[in-house]
Amino acid sequence: MSNTLKPPGDNSRDIISHLQELIATNTAPISRFLKRAIYKVRRTIYAIPPVKSFADQAYATKVARYKASLPKLNAEDQAILETLQKTGTFSIPIEDLQLESTQAFLKTMANLVAELKDVPAKDQVLMDLDPGKFKERPEVFLWGIEQRFLNIIEHYIGLPIYYHGCSLRRDIVTNRSASDSVRSWHLDGEDRTVVKIIVYLNDVGLDGGHYEYIPKDLTQETVKKMNYYLGYLDDQTIMNCVPKKDWQGCIGKLGTVIITNTSHIFHRAKPPEKEDRFSISFCYTSNKPPYSWGCASFPENLEQIQNQLNEKQRNVLINKNKLFGMKL
Repeated sequence: MSNTLKPPGDNSRDIISHLQELIATNTAPISRFLKRAIYKVRRTIYAIPPVKSFADQAYATKVARYKASLPKLNAEDQAILETLQKTGTFSIPIEDLQLESTQAFLKTMANLVAELKDVPAKDQVLMDLDPGKFKERPEVFLWGIEQRFLNIIEHYIGLPIYYHGCSLRRDIVTNRSASDSVRSWHLDGEDRTVVKIIVYLNDVGLDGGHYEYIPKDLTQETVKKMNYYLGYLDDQTIMNCVPKKDWQGCIGKLGTVIITNTSHIFHRAKPPEKEDRFSISFCYTSNKPPYSWGCASFPENLEQIQNQLNEKQRNVLINKNKLFGMKL
């Protein structure tokens, strides 16, 4: 195996074995339970004021030190970054990104959506595609680590980043309530800053289950007012703090790309009313996240496509938080 796959400063582990361990770890229910339990304990400890203050200062120091290492952005990507910093969300048609990998990506997604559409919905609210379906489809993986995305996200997070994988989901039209799912308002907690890229795989209108969020400034006010910590919130709870007129919705045609900070803005997938919504989400954090998203969507033939990856792309596959990351 080529030494180019070995992470800097760690000759004992290569990316292939690292991803294999990730896949094995995240397919074990007991492991997932332990990871969640330890994560909750860690969150509780870090909420203690003196501990939080120390952690915040240490984090700010890390970000300041890394600033000189951030990649340069062109004017267009700088505009995307500034929108993210201001509102927490940016939306754009996929063709406007002008990525060479988009055509192959969309062709594969059309096939995977057709597979997911053929699965009987039964009494489900949400349906995820088996992550194993991505293993022989490196074009999905490659689109998610396009250098343009990585540069913008690294700037936004302010630290080296980690790519958690992707998830293809079908949001189903149903009368069932789902108070403990992504259809309810929540913040993501994998890391201090979590960025997700969501791509609509069908046309999504106001009654089609669009991504909905509360702008960053209003979210911050709501978090303080409610003393919010973790968990899902219903519409009425949010409405008590934020008028419905201030809720923001992302509608768009097939191929609409939404880049959003799901850890700093309240968000949800609004329940679809007329037709199911199909979308794929890619998740990114710093390379030392307290918790791993857990989508083992990496290709089996990574060794064969390694020459297509630059050093930055190889590095985003490494989760350096060995205690609270993938080993638990």
